[in-house]
Amino acid sequence: MSILGRILKFAPAAVLVLLVAAWGWTQVGWMQLTTSKCVIALQHGSITGYWQQSDGLRFFWTSRREWWLKDFPNLGRLRAATPFGASGHWFPIPLLGTLILPFAVGPLLAFRFRLWHYLAYTSLVAVELAYYLRWQS
Repeated sequence: MSILGRILKFAPAAVLVLLVAAWGWTQVGWMQLTTSKCVIALQHGSITGYWQQSDGLRFFWTSRREWWLKDFPNLGRLRAATPFGASGHWFPIPLLGTLILPFAVGPLLAFRFRLWHYLAYTSLVAVELAYYLRWQS
């Protein structure tokens, strides 16, 4: 197997670890990375990205002092965002982690995705979607 194949094999696991770290950070603060054309924001257990015209590279972050008093743990929300006329969506980080989970764990354990794996995974995704979509109605 080539080096690129090995890197791509473990890339979903690295992304999953980064998502877990990002979710942990959103429990105590928020973060925003702004480049010349793209904005990526982490806040309240969710992540968003949208396009906008800005000048330069900026990085904002802050921490909440009373994070243990309200919304702990904050699992995020699935909602639309329209900052400064741009359009984007807030996606809950735990939902993104669940969607990446089979790709991250599969190469590490070298398992076959059997029928009961599929049914358990589908029920987990259904429960998470039911939880997140209850705010939409």
